[in-house]
Amino acid sequence: MQNSVQERQLRYVLSALGHHLEERFPECFFTGDVPITERPGDPPTHVVSPDVMFSISAGVHARKSYAASDPAPDFVLEVLTPTTAGRDIGIKKETYLAMGVREYWMFDSSVRFIPSGVRGLALRDVHGQRRFECIEPSPGTPHRRSLVVGLDFRAEDPRPEDVPRYYPGHKRLLIRDPATGNDLESLGEVLTRAESERRRADAAEAEVARLRELLRTRS
Repeated sequence: MQNSVQERQLRYVLSALGHHLEERFPECFFTGDVPITERPGDPPTHVVSPDVMFSISAGVHARKSYAASDPAPDFVLEVLTPTTAGRDIGIKKETYLAMGVREYWMFDSSVRFIPSGVRGLALRDVHGQRRFECIEPSPGTPHRRSLVVGLDFRAEDPRPEDVPRYYPGHKRLLIRDPATGNDLESLGEVLTRAESERRRADAAEAEVARLRELLRTRS
């Protein structure tokens, strides 16, 4: 079961990452919490149900489930909780490896199970055998880069204004676009920024109108 901190992080990932990927890959399949079943149409006696799943080639059509026979997801992310961490780090990792998931990412807000807060695993073929290898941070940075989605992942302390929304010592997940150097924004953050910019523009326009009227009355 997720708590408010994990739910907040998952909303950010689904909103920010989903918007970015659907712009970049218009035909991709991106979703959260859809069960992966043995065969299409199976009841939800599913193998796993990823928090976030992305497939470049699976198609955009609506689904209630994702079949294990479909193309393996290219990217999976799980947001750990105290009750799910053991399964996410253990049996789910092995399941995603067997499926051929190209990258498996985990975020641990508590940094109890993953000290860095973020762990990325990339699929490798070593002497004919699949295995996951850790994605190390870029030199001199906290960023771990996903080659699948072309973005950097990191965990850091929450902003001062957000501290009350987090448990003591918990981290927040951020996703950075290396092409711009900026962190991805959730839809809510985009709308808030757009509203602030609109208000500033309205205020500037009103000030210009005031000054014009002042000049007119003085001329």
